[in-house]
Order: sequence, then structure tokens, then C-alpha cells
Amino acid sequence: MATAPTKVFYDQASVPLRYDYIYVSPPLKNNVIDVQVIKDDFTDKYSDHYPVQMIIKNDSY
Repeated sequence: MATAPTKVFYDQASVPLRYDYIYVSPPLKNNVIDVQVIKDDFTDKYSDHYPVQMIIKNDSY
């Protein structure tokens, strides 16, 4: 899923689709619960890239 540009910045983009990445180490990979690109009314207007959210299981508590 493309993370840039957002709707407000689409006309200014020289390349229509770009991607952001989150890299994880091999041991951490098994603790990744969910990854999503947040696209909503707020992020459409107030950023040039959509935020990428990663939820990681933390067993240290």
C-alpha cells in the first residue's frame, strides 16, 4: 500500500506512489502483531506521508 503522497500533496508529487518501510531484526519479526498504514481525514490533510503503525508484542512486563 502506498504511503505517499497524501490527497493534499498528490498534485505536488513527481512520482505518484512511494512507500515507507519499517525494518525489524529476525528475532523481533516473530513479535510483530500488526502493521498498518493509517489513512483517514486527518492524515489526508496534515501530512505528506501516511503514518505507518506497527504493534509489537512485549513480554517483558
